[in-house]
Amino acid sequence: MVRRGRHRSFFRSQEGATTTEFVILAPLFLLMLFAIIEIAMISLSRTTVRANMAEVGRDVRTGLAQCITEQELAERVCRKTLFANCVENVEISQSILGGARSRNARNVAAADAGDVVLMNASYPWPVLTPILTPLLGDQNGEMTLSSSFIFKNEPFNDQIC
Repeated sequence: MVRRGRHRSFFRSQEGATTTEFVILAPLFLLMLFAIIEIAMISLSRTTVRANMAEVGRDVRTGLAQCITEQELAERVCRKTLFANCVENVEISQSILGGARSRNARNVAAADAGDVVLMNASYPWPVLTPILTPLLGDQNGEMTLSSSFIFKNEPFNDQIC
C-alpha cells in the first residue's frame, strides 16, 4: 500500500515540468532564431550588393571605370558585404546588348559610348540553418544571390589606361 501511494505522487508531481518543457521547446526556438538571423543577413547582403552594383554601373556608364580590372571590379562589388571570400567567389558578367552587336565582354573597357550594357553579379551563399536549406538552397546547400544592372553608356572620351 505504501508503494501504490508513491507511484501516484510521482505521476502527479509538477516538479521538473518546466525543465522538461524547456528541453523540448528550446531547440525549436533556437532554430527559428538562427533562421531569422540568417534571413536578415541574406537580405542585408542582397541590398548591399545591389547598391554596390548601382555604384559600379554608374561609373561604367559615365566612363569613369574604363581602366578598372576584373579584380578591382569584384572588390568594388563586394565592398561592405557580409560574404566570406567574396572577391574570390563572386561572378561578374557584362553583356553588351543591341541586335547584331550583342556580345559578352570580360572587361569593363569593352563597352563603348552609347552601348546598352547588362552587368550581373552573382554569389553562392551557403545556407547554414538546416530548416532553410530545403527552402532556399539548392542540392549543394547554397543559394545564389544575384544583382543585375542595365544601362546605356553615356558619351565619354576614351581614356588610355
